[in-house]
Amino acid sequence: MKLNKLDSIETTLSNLCSKMAIVEGDVSKLEADARGTGTKLQQMNDSLKWFNKKVEDITLKMKFLEAAEEDLHTKQLYAEAYSRRENLKFFGLAEKETQGDTEVSEAINTRELLFEFLKNGLGFEDPEKKFEYQRVYRLGKPASCKTRPIIAIFLRYQDREMVLRASFHHRDPDIKVLEDYPQEIIERRRKQMSKLKKAKRNGMKVSFSKAEPVKLYINGKFVPG
Repeated sequence: MKLNKLDSIETTLSNLCSKMAIVEGDVSKLEADARGTGTKLQQMNDSLKWFNKKVEDITLKMKFLEAAEEDLHTKQLYAEAYSRRENLKFFGLAEKETQGDTEVSEAINTRELLFEFLKNGLGFEDPEKKFEYQRVYRLGKPASCKTRPIIAIFLRYQDREMVLRASFHHRDPDIKVLEDYPQEIIERRRKQMSKLKKAKRNGMKVSFSKAEPVKLYINGKFVPG
């Protein structure tokens, strides 16, 4: 009887040992799998860090290229503005009906109208002799609903400046004399008008740079747009 019990216990122990061996094998396998998973996770983490670094590098390069492109675009705007430095735009000078050859008559009438304004509006004597022009013309096609501005391209920059300064004292609100800037420069300057007007009201000296006409200076200091 006792022998039978011992045999049963031995059998049970043997089975337990076998199962323990299987469990140990499974644990070893799981540990090995875990080590493999940890290695893979580390590799994935390293790859992710490398990828993030590449994204950061590309983002920085894109920002640099965008800044360089914007700088180049602004320089092109300045170059175009410089090419117009002898130009003035005259707004509000009424158009006259032309006779005969439309283009020739319009050109003559436009020049005569400009000379008349320079003489009677700005006070220059014999403006047709005092100033020389490369060209004087109306901007755009005729339209019954509006008066087209006149573009005057002076032969000499000094003459243009003389006329522009004289126009500052002209009091007719319907007639304006402005520098001929590209539309984008006009828009950029317009966004800074509130700063300019506020500074003027406070008695400060304000001006836009001649060389870089979108840059506003107040009391000699550059004010970012």
